[in-house]
Amino acid sequence: MLKESDSWKYFLWAFLFGLPPLLSGSLIAMNTNPDEDPIFVLLLVNYVFWLVLWTWIIGRHSISLQHDVEKDSLTILYNQNAFYQKADYHFQMGVRYRDELAIVMMDIDNFKSVNDTHSHLLGSAVLKQIAEIISSNLRETDIVARFGGDEFILCLPRTSLHDAYMVANRIRQRIEDTNFVYKKSSTHITISAGVASMNCTYQENIELLVEQADENLYKAKKLGRNQVYKI
Repeated sequence: MLKESDSWKYFLWAFLFGLPPLLSGSLIAMNTNPDEDPIFVLLLVNYVFWLVLWTWIIGRHSISLQHDVEKDSLTILYNQNAFYQKADYHFQMGVRYRDELAIVMMDIDNFKSVNDTHSHLLGSAVLKQIAEIISSNLRETDIVARFGGDEFILCLPRTSLHDAYMVANRIRQRIEDTNFVYKKSSTHITISAGVASMNCTYQENIELLVEQADENLYKAKKLGRNQVYKI
């Protein structure tokens, strides 16, 4: 992943690779009789080559920057801002085609005790493995993000409340059955989840659906944790 501190290197490379086409282009423009000058052809080929290479470098850098903006650095899942952008798109598609959309909010139970009892390194390993478990149980069209801290959020397009509950409970069971290991340390953890679903309409929005799922997550915690709550 591109580090923010490395951005200047890409701009330096872009500048250095941008000089040849700039110089070649200047020489081409200064040539008053290109048809009789064989060097003109070489300059033109050189100009096109360096211009294509320069464009490729800028394109790769732009992709890297976009990746950094959208992704959580630890789990490589989407971050909260990227989630809202992509989930809102699915919500608008739901409005257009009159589809259901479900949101699942997940939170690790007593995650602080993992860091306190073992180490933050094990805690980080747990977050990474949970991200992998969640991702492996979703469709390509579904969206998963690290919402913050030890919270994860899922957006399930064209999914009813019952089906979203089944997905969340399957993930909950997988996590409960997993032995999370980092070097010589290991632990078992559980998660709680809140599920909400609605028929997408112009009167509603994705933020309201997230709030409902968050309220149901709170109820799952209050009822004893390690469960999925839905209305």
